[in-house]
Amino acid sequence: MKKYFYCVLLFVTTLLVAVLVSCDKETTIEKQQNIQESKSILTMEPTYSINEIQSIVNDLKSAEKAAPGWWDKVKKWFKKHTGTHLFDNCTGSNPCGPCPGLCLYLGVVDGTPTDFDYPTQDDYSNALRVFGLFLIQNEKTNEEAIMFVFNKDVEDFTMDNYFYIEKDIYASKSITDELGKNSIMFVKGKYNIVYDETTKYYYALVETILK
Repeated sequence: MKKYFYCVLLFVTTLLVAVLVSCDKETTIEKQQNIQESKSILTMEPTYSINEIQSIVNDLKSAEKAAPGWWDKVKKWFKKHTGTHLFDNCTGSNPCGPCPGLCLYLGVVDGTPTDFDYPTQDDYSNALRVFGLFLIQNEKTNEEAIMFVFNKDVEDFTMDNYFYIEKDIYASKSITDELGKNSIMFVKGKYNIVYDETTKYYYALVETILK
């Protein structure tokens, strides 16, 4: 049975914002460094090509898995407070504003159970959105990878049709436990997005270190 997850980060994020607005010298310097790092991400080449992602998506849908044949082992959905003020076209100064990208100040992608792959109206009001994590495996090589999967709210995670992760970020223990791993790290980068007409979802293959 497919399980679903959501993440309640509003209280933690609000507390973090209160800390950030103190604007001490160290925080200001760190913020400036983060801005420079994010600008470099915008000019990076995508880690994987659209053709690479599309071929895997096609394998996942295929009834006959021709070699190498990718298949999805686990499908997990998470709600996350998304956005970052580090991109030039973002408005507002909150670290988790309504702008593309994952909010990485907490350093962890987290999640808790829910039965839906879409947010409630209250979630929308609190800037919460939904994304999925698909753990997939190559039948021939046993190589594993993770797909980020988005619904119609994909624009809340992307800019110019790219999904950005501004620095390396780890999955929480709740996620690693559900996916049967000791450690999951999503690698900083710029990632292509592929839309699939059959599933009506958007897919991004993200470079991931799985242990």
